[in-house]
Amino acid sequence: MIKLAIVIIILLILLFFVFTYNIFFYKPLKDVVKIEIGEPIPPANYFLLEEQKQAEFITNINAINTDEFGEYTIKMKIGFFDKETQLKVIDTIPPKGQGVNHEIWYDETLAIHDFVSNISDQTTVHLKYIKPPDFSNIGKQKVIIALVDEGNNQSSIESELIINADTEAPKLLGIKNQLVFTEEPISYRRGIDVIDNKDEDLDFEVDNSNVDIKTPGEYEIFYKSKDSAGNETIEKAVITVKKKPVFLFSKEELNTQGDRILEQITNDNMSDLEVLNSIFWYTRWNIKYTGQSDKTSWEIGASKALEQMEGDCFNYYALAHLLLDRAGIEYRSVKRIEESKSRHYWLLVKYGDFWYHYDPTWSPTGYEFDGFMISEEEARAFTKRVSPIRDNYYVYDQSLFEDIEIAEKPLKENQTKIE
Repeated sequence: MIKLAIVIIILLILLFFVFTYNIFFYKPLKDVVKIEIGEPIPPANYFLLEEQKQAEFITNINAINTDEFGEYTIKMKIGFFDKETQLKVIDTIPPKGQGVNHEIWYDETLAIHDFVSNISDQTTVHLKYIKPPDFSNIGKQKVIIALVDEGNNQSSIESELIINADTEAPKLLGIKNQLVFTEEPISYRRGIDVIDNKDEDLDFEVDNSNVDIKTPGEYEIFYKSKDSAGNETIEKAVITVKKKPVFLFSKEELNTQGDRILEQITNDNMSDLEVLNSIFWYTRWNIKYTGQSDKTSWEIGASKALEQMEGDCFNYYALAHLLLDRAGIEYRSVKRIEESKSRHYWLLVKYGDFWYHYDPTWSPTGYEFDGFMISEEEARAFTKRVSPIRDNYYVYDQSLFEDIEIAEKPLKENQTKIE
């Protein structure tokens, strides 16, 4: 009995020491487990020092937000014992981003975030200049920006900035000499536009103080436009005032006549192409070709076409000019180059993305041709075909139309892009 008692006492002492060791001295867990911000909490066994052991979370790890910095005590069950360790959410990864190059004008500026794109990090990233831009320095320069996250991790990106000086003056388009008649109103601004390499929606001034509309003569007028950099353009035009011919309709009369014709030959359900077609054939069939006209102004040509319904290409052109204008269709006047043996007048009209030749005049006998909405390719072909009796039929000064895109190919090849 004494021996049994001694054995039991020894076993109890051993159990006491084992229990005490496991509670106070045995450390099966890592002291600290660190994870990057935004990462998920690793499985329980990842916290163990010994791979053969098994562990279970006692702490509700779902309540821990790893998208924020923090330190957390993690309680775990290992066999019969509960143990604790520490979880730290840290940030050691620097942010990433891409530099954005810019080209601006001298009087423009940019914010720091304009130089950076595609920033990626698990925390908020702050930007600060390492090498800031100098917006007063014309030319090319390097901009360096630091990306700093909430963990104080830092990276840098480089961008290129080009600052241009605006030394180019605005361009005034559509300025031309005008022929007007005494007591008739003058449209000084119609058809005039300003374009600039930098500024948009620039306006222009017209100095017409020298013009005396009551007295025949030639008068100079000046157009002026200035951009935001102070570059200025001044262009001159000449207004020729002549005594009004007896048979010339006033602008109001021409507009009334044009509107009356359009009411007869068009309706609101027509497409632009159908309206163009109606104007074309009305003009061609209602003017008798006589081979002569007063080409002083399109108004005189249109007046004769309306009054006498006869004339030459100039009258066909002038009546179409009036009707297109009243229909609100964009057009340009065209004439054959001056060095030709004879003169010819027609129009360019805009349809879709392109401009097309529009010539309602009867074609020369033996060379029948439909001049409705023809391309450059078709105009060149007809010019070649009719050359035995007419030189330079559709040859014109193309430099006057560099601001528009004249169709190279026939209408049918471009029409699918419009409809």
